[in-house]
Amino acid sequence: MRRPPRIAIAGAVAALVLLSAGPARAADVHGDDAADRYVGTGGLILPGSIPDETRQTVASCAGCAWRLTTPCVEPGLGTPFNGQSGCGSVTRGCPRGELLRAWFRGEGQEWRAIGLVCLGPGGPLTVRDVSDTVRDRVEQSVPALRPSAQPSTGVLAQLPVVFVSGQPGGAQHWVMSVAGVGVALTASPRWVWTFGDGARLATADPGSRHPIGGVGHVYRSAGARLVEVTSEWSATFTVAGLGPFPVAEPVRQAATIGVLVGEGRAVLTPPPWNGTPGMTQ
Repeated sequence: MRRPPRIAIAGAVAALVLLSAGPARAADVHGDDAADRYVGTGGLILPGSIPDETRQTVASCAGCAWRLTTPCVEPGLGTPFNGQSGCGSVTRGCPRGELLRAWFRGEGQEWRAIGLVCLGPGGPLTVRDVSDTVRDRVEQSVPALRPSAQPSTGVLAQLPVVFVSGQPGGAQHWVMSVAGVGVALTASPRWVWTFGDGARLATADPGSRHPIGGVGHVYRSAGARLVEVTSEWSATFTVAGLGPFPVAEPVRQAATIGVLVGEGRAVLTPPPWNGTPGMTQ
């Protein structure tokens, strides 16, 4: 992808926030070499030089299109202004990157210019870029799945067994940076247990040891059981004050434990003799 040529511009504009400092990895972004512009579809992260309402619209519209062009183009997006057409009023305001004009086209709408942005050396940053990076962070950060059963031995049919995932319940939060832009991440878990006898349970409860419990099961017959548990962490994030956006794919973990179920018999025993006349020992 060829970088748009650097443009010498004279004058002054308000300072603009650098749009990206990292690589543009999303498949929906490419360079239009013939016109020296970036073209893409889906959510684009725009800097704070653009009004917040517009930034949220552009970032949230998965089916919309956007372009980043040289600052001095006619509304048709392809013809540069000549020196007498007002381009001289556009000035330096992007010392660490390239100053480009952002265009946006909603579904069924015409192109419209939405302002100037300062593009960093890595190219545009999209919601998809951030989502991919955030998912990697979730995968690295969620606690390991370490299931256990209570009691660990001496499990009997017709008596409850308590199961524990070994993970915390509720939402987990992290703060990180993607291409120099702040990201706040929230991931929430659910668990699916299969108990080896045809029974299944889906729950947001991580399970706790006795006496709290939370995830319990009663086996009706003796035998060896293979218990499987799967955790699924669904995540959302905000980036540069935009969002929240869902992470495209949940992070899943799986583990198994064996449970040996035995049988017990009730045995009747007489009460202890307390020395009362008429009672036998």
